[in-house]
Amino acid sequence: MSEGSGESIADIQAAAPPHSQAERVRGDLFLLAAALVWGSSFVAGRLAAGSLGPFFYNGARFTLGALVLLPFLFRKLRGFTRKEMWAGLLAGVIVCGAVNTQQIGIEFTTAGKAGFITGLYVVFVPLLSALILRRPPRVLVWVATVLATGGLFLLSVQRNFRFGAGDGWVLIAAILFAMHVLLLERFAPRVDVLRLAFVQHLSCGLLSLFLSPFLEHTSLTGLGSGWWTIAYNGALSVGLAFTFQVVGQRHAPAFDAALLMSLESVFAAVFGWLLLSESLSPQQIAGCVLILGAMVIAQIRSSTRSTSDS
Repeated sequence: MSEGSGESIADIQAAAPPHSQAERVRGDLFLLAAALVWGSSFVAGRLAAGSLGPFFYNGARFTLGALVLLPFLFRKLRGFTRKEMWAGLLAGVIVCGAVNTQQIGIEFTTAGKAGFITGLYVVFVPLLSALILRRPPRVLVWVATVLATGGLFLLSVQRNFRFGAGDGWVLIAAILFAMHVLLLERFAPRVDVLRLAFVQHLSCGLLSLFLSPFLEHTSLTGLGSGWWTIAYNGALSVGLAFTFQVVGQRHAPAFDAALLMSLESVFAAVFGWLLLSESLSPQQIAGCVLILGAMVIAQIRSSTRSTSDS
C-alpha cells in the first residue's frame, strides 16, 4: 500500500517501532526543551489574558507558529500524505480546545492553580491510556504519577485550594492535553513530524480565528497592547515548543513525555526566581524535589523495560 493511501484503524493503532537508547535520549531532550520554553513563556500568556480574547490570541499565535515552520518545510510542502493531514487536523482540533479552555480559565483563577490543574495531564495520560486504549500502566507509573502530582501541588498552590469556575475550564484543558499526548504517541513515529506539526499549528490557529468573532470581542486597543505576547509565544511557545513536543514524542512513550513536560512548572518557578527575584519557599522546593524524583522513577522503569526487552 502506498504512503499516501488510506489505512485501517488497526493499522493506525499499531504499536510504534522500537527505539534505540540514543533516539530515546534525543526525544527526551526535545521534550525538556519544550518544557523549558513553556516555563519561560507562561508570564506572557497571563498578560495576554487581560487584553486579548482567548480565541483571537491563540488563533494569532498558532498561525504565526505555523509560519515559523515554513522555512524548514520548503522542500516538504509537496506530497503531504493523507495520514499526515488527518493526524495534524485531529491534533489541531484537540489543541484548539485545550489552549482556548485553558486561556478562558486563566482569566478566572490564579496562576498557581492554573499551573497545577494544567499539570494534571500527567495523571490523565495513564488514566486515559487504561480506560480508552486498554493499556493499564505498570505500578511504577502510578508511583511516579502520584509523586509528580504532589510535587505540582506543592510547587503551584500556596494557599487553601478552592475549586472555582475558572478551574473547571483549566481541568477540561488538562484532559484535552492528555488526549493530545496520547494521539501524538500513535502518530508521531509514523509520519513526518514537521509536516504533522505544521498542519496541527495551522489548523488550531485558523479554527480559533474562525471562532473568535462569534465568541468574543477583541478591541484594537487590546491588540495594540498585547501584540508582543502573540509574537513572543507564537514564535517560541508554538513555533518551537509545540514542535519540539511533536518531534520528542516520535521516540518517547506518552507517560514519559507527560512527565518530562510537567517540568514546565519547575522551569516557570526557576525563571521567576532568576529573572523576577521571586523567592522559592521550602514548600516549592519540596515540590521540585518530588517532580524530579518522579522523573528518576520513570527512567528506572524505562531502563528496566529496555533491559528486559534485549
